[in-house]
Amino acid sequence: KKALVKRLVLVRGPAMEAISRPALLEEHRYSLSCIPLAPWSRNSGEGSQRGWLVWVYYQREDEQKVFSAMESRGVNLARQERMAVDPDSPYEDEQIIMTCPQQSHHVSSWEHELLVDGEESKRQPESSYWK
Repeated sequence: KKALVKRLVLVRGPAMEAISRPALLEEHRYSLSCIPLAPWSRNSGEGSQRGWLVWVYYQREDEQKVFSAMESRGVNLARQERMAVDPDSPYEDEQIIMTCPQQSHHVSSWEHELLVDGEESKRQPESSYWK
């Protein structure tokens, strides 16, 4: 297994598209685990304004290369907290990222909504959930 660290960043559609290119992941040696935000969520919107929660995984020796790749695409990853990835992580995507020799890109099928303390979820009409 690879010993990895991860950082969480919030990005919009164009940045998500830019950092998700398979050749870029391989060249700069990072993997992604991504969660789309619902259009009505904080830090999100329709189309290119859609927000994404993105965990960027890499080996510490590749950190400057990863920062450079992100920064040149408008994502300031260096400001985000670095966390060690637990080798016994219960998350399937983290286990895959640690054991796969190549880089990988994981995208959740489920949209999420960001809330601040005490904020209620913005319940949407049923038709909003099944487009």
